[in-house]
Amino acid sequence: MSKVDTLEERMNRIRRAIALEAPDRTPVVLEYAGFAAHATETPMAEFLRSPGKTLTTMIEAYHRIGGGDAINYGTFWPYGLCYDFWAKVRVPGVDMAEDKMWQVVETELMTVDDYDRVLEADWPSFSETFMKERILNDVPSERLPPKWRTLDVRGAWAAEGIPVTASYGHLPSEHILQYRADISVPGLADQTQEEDIAQFTCLLLDP
Repeated sequence: MSKVDTLEERMNRIRRAIALEAPDRTPVVLEYAGFAAHATETPMAEFLRSPGKTLTTMIEAYHRIGGGDAINYGTFWPYGLCYDFWAKVRVPGVDMAEDKMWQVVETELMTVDDYDRVLEADWPSFSETFMKERILNDVPSERLPPKWRTLDVRGAWAAEGIPVTASYGHLPSEHILQYRADISVPGLADQTQEEDIAQFTCLLLDP
């Protein structure tokens, strides 16, 4: 079976399951990031060097594991967790040992006075300044969005016959390129042609 046919078969299996129909079998959607480094014997610091490196490593891990119908998000950027948790993140090879797992630093960064600043300005303005000055302020500049170029991550997985089924990260909109997966389900309540089950953001650090 060709990669194109395999991709369509897997997407149809997922569509039928989401629509509460009976697929030929239960679809399996894999989700992993750091596990790919261990599965491929890639040093963690090297794995996290760029979303492009995580992409190729995660695809390699998928083929070593086998058995999945799709992948969840398809690449990884550790500093994306800063936007998820509003916290600093320690990264192997940057501010911790190269063979360690990344860590979210769960310490309080907002103060009581910050709530007044939100009211005086607005949340978008406050959050942008807060992220730059208190969360990302000590991240090496080469690992931040201005150094990125876009990469078609969904296309890379599709070339392997593997659909991507979920979004990755909360990132500054001026630095991202968003792709929408075509896993639409006819008849699914409240779903329009513009809406999707999978929205993907793909990023790559310039070498």
